[in-house]
Amino acid sequence: MKKTIVILLFLSIFISSFAGCGKDEPAETTTETTAAATTEEEETTAEESTTAVSVLTDAQIIALSATGFRTYLSNLSAEDFNSYDKAALTARQFLTYIKNNSLDDIIALIIHDADDYEFDKSAYSFFKNVAVERFTMSPTSSGPDSHTVFKVTLDIRKSNSKILPAGTSRWILETDENGGVDLFRRANDTSAQLGWETSRSLADFCYEATYFLTGFKTMSDFDKLVQTANEGKIFGLIHILLINNWDDDLTLKRSEAEALAQKTFGITGIDFTKSYAYNSKDDTISVDATSWGYIPATLSCVTGSGRIRTVVIHYYSDPVYFLISKTMEYQVRINDDDSLTLLSTRLVYDSGFAPYEYL
Repeated sequence: MKKTIVILLFLSIFISSFAGCGKDEPAETTTETTAAATTEEEETTAEESTTAVSVLTDAQIIALSATGFRTYLSNLSAEDFNSYDKAALTARQFLTYIKNNSLDDIIALIIHDADDYEFDKSAYSFFKNVAVERFTMSPTSSGPDSHTVFKVTLDIRKSNSKILPAGTSRWILETDENGGVDLFRRANDTSAQLGWETSRSLADFCYEATYFLTGFKTMSDFDKLVQTANEGKIFGLIHILLINNWDDDLTLKRSEAEALAQKTFGITGIDFTKSYAYNSKDDTISVDATSWGYIPATLSCVTGSGRIRTVVIHYYSDPVYFLISKTMEYQVRINDDDSLTLLSTRLVYDSGFAPYEYL
């Protein structure tokens, strides 16, 4: 019985509109399916009926809530579905929730293992008013990490959202075997995700400046930050200075930190001795390299020539890089010794919703 249902299920899941690479207007086919019953299914043996979890029909799976769906996946054995199959089921389930305007279920799959208290659900209320006529999906790749990437087309009949506007739009959807969405972004989005590890790249430097020091502010006079820093809240500044002058032990002499503060941000007169990171025994400052969080962000572009560059970074309200929370533009100077100086920051887009932060 299992094999019959599995065959019927995946014939429906992998029907796709993408006939070949480079086609401008591929024919599209919906992934909507109906339950099928056959004589063989009705002839279930006693042995099959005693399995730990029954393989549900197509219609039964689609009818599950996000919580029920994830529980169902967790109870399936590899004999029922492998990790790739589970990721495919997750992709279809997520798109079905969008089609059915099931906001709570959509959010549950977007958040899955993340911290939901950092997630602003109200930012996603527009899903309730998006009328999806149909969707199509086809797999693009799979890997050893059990993640699967799908090309998705949404045909939206009616919408008042600029994020999911009426008409046809194409997306990239990445899911996993545990019933979670890991990426949902437009197919033509070429911005590059910033990694968890920092480096001395322009993008990382700008991201660190926003995350640890300036916040999402438009400013060019960073000396204004000295007052806050002198109140003992200078962990962020110290971290940036160390990143800009990368050192294996993340430690600087106080005189070096003062010189770097002026060189990197134009900050003068800062009293590093008021920081908990200051060590009076050897007159140094240091930070713990594992003591910070992360905001999902992508590098949109780097423009300019010579020593002055303009960097644009998107920050997101969710862990799947779907909804842009804020966009920042940075002016940076590359110095003769390849160190970096931040000249200005500018908030160029604000959704009104807070960015999501891993802690």
